[in-house]
This record gives sequence, C-alpha cells and structure tokens, in this order.
Amino acid sequence: MNQFGLCPDASGGFDFLVDGQFLRELVFETDDLDQYGITLLRRRKLPFGAAQDQIRRLKGELPGKFFPHRVWLYFCGGCFDEGCGGISVRVQVGTDRVVWSDFCHDGPPSTENELDEFQEEDRITSVGPLVFDRGEY
Repeated sequence: MNQFGLCPDASGGFDFLVDGQFLRELVFETDDLDQYGITLLRRRKLPFGAAQDQIRRLKGELPGKFFPHRVWLYFCGGCFDEGCGGISVRVQVGTDRVVWSDFCHDGPPSTENELDEFQEEDRITSVGPLVFDRGEY
C-alpha cells in the first residue's frame, strides 16, 4: 500500500504526499508544476466550504463536480476555476482501502453524455493506481 499524507505547500494550501513525495511532482512535467499546482485544500481565496466539499469528495461522500466518479486534484491557480482544466482521478472508497486510479488531464464535459470518457492522450500513465489504507487516509 501507498502512504498518504497532506503537507502545506508554497501556494498557501496543502498538497498530497504519496510515499513521502508531493503528488504534483509525480503527475506533472517539470514545466507544468506552476500551471496547475493548486488544490482545493486551502483556507483563503476560495468560497467558504470549498475545502470541506473537496474532503468529502475525496472520502467518497460527494460526487465529483463534473464527473460523478472522479475528483479534481489540481486546477488553475490563476482563476481558481476547475473549468479551465486540470488533473482529476477516479476515487474508489472501499471498506479497508481507497484507490486512486485513471489520472487524467481534463476539463468539464461539453455534454452530459461525455461523463467519464477521456481521450487516450489525456490519460496520465506515469502514476497510479495508488492504494491507501482507509484508516490512514
């Protein structure tokens, strides 16, 4: 199993730690680190409750905003709009583990029929699946 954690980051929010390494370093190319380095786990610059809703999505208690079985991890730090595109992941919460799989560069669907359908070139194959102990998570 992978080790899960959260750590303050340079943006004033928190980033995910996987096995002691920032997830953004595993997901992004070096040139992209600044472009989508923002998570919803922050106290300022977002509407009240955004971080709480994000935590509920990560725990499987709320569906994803655009894709019911996916959760946005990183998004545009300039406008804080998930509609600009970013990185999402499929989150599956089981009784003893949480699995993050199918990492993808994406934006909002253009029609409701496109939910959970992605182009192969948008998939991030260098990361995942990640399996976390649910109690630690």
